[in-house]
Amino acid sequence: MALEARVEFLESRLENALANPTNSSTKGRPEESSSTTFPESKNSVDDLTQAFGCFTLGDTGELRFFGASSNFSIIQNPSLKVASSLEARNRGIAAAQQNPGYFEPSEELQDHLLSLFWRWQNSWQYIVSRESFVRDLYVEKSGRYCTPLLLTAIMALSSRYSSRLELRMDLADPNTAGTIFARQAKIMLDCEYEAPTTSTVQATAILGLYWASIDNEGLGFMYIGMASRMAMNLGLHSDCSHYVAKGLVTQEDVEERSIAFWGIYVLDK
Repeated sequence: MALEARVEFLESRLENALANPTNSSTKGRPEESSSTTFPESKNSVDDLTQAFGCFTLGDTGELRFFGASSNFSIIQNPSLKVASSLEARNRGIAAAQQNPGYFEPSEELQDHLLSLFWRWQNSWQYIVSRESFVRDLYVEKSGRYCTPLLLTAIMALSSRYSSRLELRMDLADPNTAGTIFARQAKIMLDCEYEAPTTSTVQATAILGLYWASIDNEGLGFMYIGMASRMAMNLGLHSDCSHYVAKGLVTQEDVEERSIAFWGIYVLDK
């Protein structure tokens, strides 16, 4: 289907070119061409923007980007079948919970770590929208802006700011604070790779910061690089405002995508 669509697209461009040949007699006469106005064709603009790729919707309502090298970039079907983000997320959660030593913090400890994250980390390395995350965590609980992976990654990094002993794998070694959360997040991430969302990108970048904080900068930069590539795959760098006008995504989604992209852009530099 994708190949047929590309052939049809190219044939229509060829027919259009043959129907409107360039008048070679006007070449070299700038005085005539300068007085000629060329009305902007909406179809031409659409063709140009189409050449750079298009978006499709995943099962969580997330936009996914298909670049110009993909045949899917010329199929205008917002419900094009893509890998299920929900299935990948659920597999990751199940795998982490089955891992020996799985640790689920109390609400008090979770709130303590989130408070540290908002105050000392996200305040200057802005990757996550606090308002959207907190509302989803405590009120909506939709898993759109706050996912188990993102929450666990945040707790792994913010544990580095805490002196509480229950966060350490080795009570005598403060450098082990957050290790248990990082391990659980890594297991979840291994499943979410195949169908990432914006929260997957954010979590990967935050895990990169965690690895760097324990003096493993090589692994940290690798995770940040993966976050950058996933961001490009999701088209976080692209303007999707017209999808808001169509009602396919919300303005809050667009803002969250922008926050994630520019936060990771700064980290990757």
